[in-house]
Amino acid sequence: MRRAKALAAALAILCAPAALRAQNPARDPGTVASRARAEGLEFERQGRFADAADAYERALSVQPANAAILLSLERVLSRVGRPELMMPALQRAVEAAPADEMIRGLQFRVGARVGGPDSAAAVAARWMAAIPNSVSPYREWSRWMAERGETGAALAILARGRQRFGDAALAEYAAPALAQAADWVGAAMQWATAAALNPALLSPAASSLRRAPDDAHGDVLDALIDGTGGAGHWLAADLMLEWGQPEGAWVLLSGSLPSDPTAAARLVARFADRARSVETREGLRARGFALERLAQLVPAPEARRARVEAARAFADAGNLDAAQRVLSQVTIDTTSESGDAVEAMATFIRVLADAGRVAEAEARYREWEPRFRTGEGLEIREHIARGWVARGELDSAESLIATDSSVGALAIQGWVALYRGDLGTARARLAAAGPSAQSRVATTRSAAMLVLLEQVGTDRQPVLGAALLAANVGDTAAALTGLDRAAGEVAEPAGKAAIRVFAAGVALAQADTGTAEALLLDGLATDPEGPSAPAAEYLVASIYAGTGRNGEAVERLEHLILAFPESAVLPQARRLLDRVRGAVPNT
Repeated sequence: MRRAKALAAALAILCAPAALRAQNPARDPGTVASRARAEGLEFERQGRFADAADAYERALSVQPANAAILLSLERVLSRVGRPELMMPALQRAVEAAPADEMIRGLQFRVGARVGGPDSAAAVAARWMAAIPNSVSPYREWSRWMAERGETGAALAILARGRQRFGDAALAEYAAPALAQAADWVGAAMQWATAAALNPALLSPAASSLRRAPDDAHGDVLDALIDGTGGAGHWLAADLMLEWGQPEGAWVLLSGSLPSDPTAAARLVARFADRARSVETREGLRARGFALERLAQLVPAPEARRARVEAARAFADAGNLDAAQRVLSQVTIDTTSESGDAVEAMATFIRVLADAGRVAEAEARYREWEPRFRTGEGLEIREHIARGWVARGELDSAESLIATDSSVGALAIQGWVALYRGDLGTARARLAAAGPSAQSRVATTRSAAMLVLLEQVGTDRQPVLGAALLAANVGDTAAALTGLDRAAGEVAEPAGKAAIRVFAAGVALAQADTGTAEALLLDGLATDPEGPSAPAAEYLVASIYAGTGRNGEAVERLEHLILAFPESAVLPQARRLLDRVRGAVPNT
């Protein structure tokens, strides 16, 4: 019993300091550090940075390797311009936690800022010795040198690291340094290596490489396509999309997708999203193909949405057969009022109208009209009405939008009036509709037609309206005959010349350069200094240049530049003149 009591007393004596600390939190290191840090933050808030630094130093005296407090101390010492005062605290921190990468990185950053390249090299060397299996010192040191513009030194540091750890370990950091050194092929190969390990790097890789000059594009793409596997092809597809080859980009990507459906779906969805910004027919087609493939890789609800979007992309690209093919795979529940079903039908109706199946499109619209939102239904009606106009069925177009007061309907009413020969109403409604009613292409077309109507001047001319309608539906022969008659009915030289120049455009659209040249020369003879003369001069010069009559083209262009210095076609004329003279290659 006496021995048991003695042992208990000894244990009580041994445990007394811990018990006292538990009873006195003010002496616990964690509590001391926390309170000192709180004081430091309050001093910072008050702008008392020296006092804040003292408080953080107190906190570090009991927790020297607390990274959060070290960062706070760095912050306030930088505010007072004394980062060198940080070095003793950092030395104590690395002694307390020699393998802590964050602390080592902080010591490097501060040491490099305070002591320059020599200090950076010394701190990095100590870091490498302390943690020999870490790539971080090579990464941080090379990045710091690159930021100073010392690209060669940065690449030498990375070469040491790559020799030790292998090419892939530092590829992500070698790539931007090589790009900075204008070694675009080397940068591309390093980015491909890095992206193979981490596909999330594809976007920064493409952003880095897209800055390559035009004359390096071919070499970069060749290296990625010939010298690498999947990731290199994915990156090359990104760049081809950026550099104006969207369909080639899709072909390359689609042939190099990973076997895992989830990974493949991510890549395809990313490509489709990026292709959205390529606003060309080729870009739209590439987006359509990508979305069609995506539909094969994702679950049913997402697949239907992808096919609907694919059909819309194909329709916008004018590829109506592809749009209908994709939509034929979409099962639309005619009893459903779900958003997906309604969206699918809206696209289907639009594609039908674009394909010339306007009566079927309108019938579908009438069936689904109650399920469309107000704005959505209005847009579909306008789309169908434009389909009727494209077929020359003006009464059907007009009746469909008779009760609509939108700017889109106003524009359609303007075209209907134009084709009926009511030029005054057409002029007023097209001008009132303005650019907000139509796409960029349609707006440009409206603006050109308003210029023609202004030059013609009269408020009614059925012959001109019928000729313009013939041109709209693709009956070139009837259009040219009618435009010739219409020009004969106009008294003003400016109006006659404007109609001749418009007729030349119709002929050129059919590659009938002989008829176009005659019409343009006739227009210039009728009104050599009028509003349509600059455009006529430019088109004549273009015909001459296209048929090898370069001397005549130069004469026309020089006359245009001198006689019409304020013309909107002047930039195009100067570019053509440079090309004809041989200053710009004919590509």
